[in-house]
Amino acid sequence: MTIKRGRHLLFILILLVSFQPLSVFASGERTMQDEIIYMIMVDRFHNGDPSNDKDANPDDPYAYHGGDFKGITDKLDHIEEMGFTAIWLTPIFENMPKGYHGYWTKDYYKTNEYFGTMDEFKTLVDEAHKRDIKIILDFVVNHVGPNHDWLSDPSKEDWFHPQQPITNWNDQQEVENGWLYDLPDLDQSNPEVAAYLIDAAKWWIEETDIDGFRLDTVKHVSKDYWKEFVSAVKAEKEDLYLIGEVWHDNPNVVASYEETGIDSFFDFSQNGSLRTAFERSNQSLGWLFSMLKETRRFLIGPICLDSLSITTI
Repeated sequence: MTIKRGRHLLFILILLVSFQPLSVFASGERTMQDEIIYMIMVDRFHNGDPSNDKDANPDDPYAYHGGDFKGITDKLDHIEEMGFTAIWLTPIFENMPKGYHGYWTKDYYKTNEYFGTMDEFKTLVDEAHKRDIKIILDFVVNHVGPNHDWLSDPSKEDWFHPQQPITNWNDQQEVENGWLYDLPDLDQSNPEVAAYLIDAAKWWIEETDIDGFRLDTVKHVSKDYWKEFVSAVKAEKEDLYLIGEVWHDNPNVVASYEETGIDSFFDFSQNGSLRTAFERSNQSLGWLFSMLKETRRFLIGPICLDSLSITTI
């Protein structure tokens, strides 16, 4: 496959591992495993509407740079011409100050004002669908942004786990209940929290007709909650596709999350191999595919090493 070099300096290839029977692919139907996914950090992509830049400063790596929904919509033809059939967007919700990356959620029901309005996002989805391009939206249920207003709201005092860092990464209880990077850790065992996050996810599906969620920090939330979440959002849209981020070098740990119902996962165990394979041109990739086949032998359950998702930074 030939990949055209765009305006970005670096392509990182991420192998998606989908825990589904091979019979899925024998049907001849187009599935998400057939898609070539283009990952976009919204703020860093293209500035289509300078009027929403506010205090953006492209010279400051920790500030907003001006990328927005209109900028992505303007470049859909270019993305299509490069051969991509799906787009994964970093979180687009209203964020706490300096949350240009999107992972410091402030309000799950509002778009980030630096990125544009809800109507502009709906236009992006509609225009993508006209080109048969799917839209995958990043969704974070583990935590909210630093200094979130909920922390000082007495009615939400029990919405968070006690503030404590993760010191033992082999202790799953700590991994699930500790504050990752000191971010307020939501307690999904609280029925109000559980329902709030699910309702927000369902609202975005209903309002915008997105095609999937990329689920952030999956291993930091209990499997029982993911089962509940997956069941609820799939009921809202049956063919919704869910990609989980279980950041672990052991593929069997990643594979253990198959029971949650999440459709596919990033194979972080292949990260180093993929970087080595694609950092130089004109070299044989036979060793890479041999390594992938060897990894498959150790993964539990029926799996397919299906698609390469190309992301840009």
